[in-house]
Amino acid sequence: MHHSERQNIREIVKNLENEALRLHADLVAIPANPQTTEGYTETVDYIAAALSDTADTVAKIDVPNSYLHECWGENLENAKDYLNVEEFAPRRIATAQLNGASAEIGLHFTNNYDLYWGPKKERAGTVAQIMAMRALKKSGVSLKKSVFLSATPDAYIGGESGAGYVAAADIGRSKYVIAGGLSGPNLITVGYKGMIWAKLAIRGKAAHGARAHEGRNAIEAMMWVQNRILEMSKQYATRLSAVPIRPVEASAPSITMCRIAGNLDSGFVAPDCALFIDRRLNPGETVAQVRQELETLAAEVRQQTGFEISLSMPHTVEPSYTSPESTLYQTLANNLHDVSGKPAEPVVWSHYLGMHYFTEAWDSQVISYNPGAIGHNKVVVEPEDDVFDASLLLPTIEALALTAYDQINRDSDIE
Repeated sequence: MHHSERQNIREIVKNLENEALRLHADLVAIPANPQTTEGYTETVDYIAAALSDTADTVAKIDVPNSYLHECWGENLENAKDYLNVEEFAPRRIATAQLNGASAEIGLHFTNNYDLYWGPKKERAGTVAQIMAMRALKKSGVSLKKSVFLSATPDAYIGGESGAGYVAAADIGRSKYVIAGGLSGPNLITVGYKGMIWAKLAIRGKAAHGARAHEGRNAIEAMMWVQNRILEMSKQYATRLSAVPIRPVEASAPSITMCRIAGNLDSGFVAPDCALFIDRRLNPGETVAQVRQELETLAAEVRQQTGFEISLSMPHTVEPSYTSPESTLYQTLANNLHDVSGKPAEPVVWSHYLGMHYFTEAWDSQVISYNPGAIGHNKVVVEPEDDVFDASLLLPTIEALALTAYDQINRDSDIE
């Protein structure tokens, strides 16, 4: 029975190519800008419509304004130091459920619909998940548990208002989650580094340049901080991750000075100076540990400079990691190998997307797969960087559909 149903899925997938390519082309044409929310409503409407003849239930869920205010502040004051969000705008999530014999969610597909690396590559993840669910529906296979799908916004501005809300509100809660973030052909994402965005602010005393002795120069005090951070960076460079990280140059924790501002409206002795720090955490580190490191740094600054200093951390992200020995990884890796003829490889990326919300809130096994490749060498992504081999779409759909079927029908006592 199991073998024949898997074969049914394979046969159905072969007939989905034209639908998949059409869906991909349509979604590629819709923008989705997290700074302005341009295209957000149209994207959610399209995804929901595409799922209407596949899932048993489809919904469009508005993220409550109260939740957005909790994340970002009543007037975006909590976000202004790290996010390029211009104004509050509606955030909406598309969800769908394909019912199994049990209402329990045996597998949750999730994908972000905002764009950064390029629509051709990124939309492939969304399309593959939708079409995998469609293959399960059309094949008529038996499912012990239900399959869920969520399409969320704002992955590239932190994700609190997208995947974060799904996890916090227990929408489609499952022990097994497959995300659609970019990785590359046969590269399965098993984790991301964590991150703390911190702000160190020094307060001095203004004085005219002709009487500099009457002031206390906050910029000069910040020079001590910068030198201390360079020392810390050298120390971190020796603490290589036990888990392979890509790119390999990012294998150590890092602390980077990203922005500095002081006395911007005056030519007098600087009474203020703020330094913005990006601290990346390896799997095995925790936000609590690094928070203590930064608080220790602030205490050293007070002692060494005698200046008043404040420390804030407007954005924190725990590292995420699911072992390649997990049942979910092994199931997807085996199916990818089967459909492509190439072995899969686990990877932890130096950046982050929304997997950590599910590992933290649900304690789930969470992995991600999208055959579209990440372009780490570019900060500003140009249209010519958006290259995707469409022939990879159908094997991805087949591998995801088979993985959902296998995982859901696995004996419940096997983890």
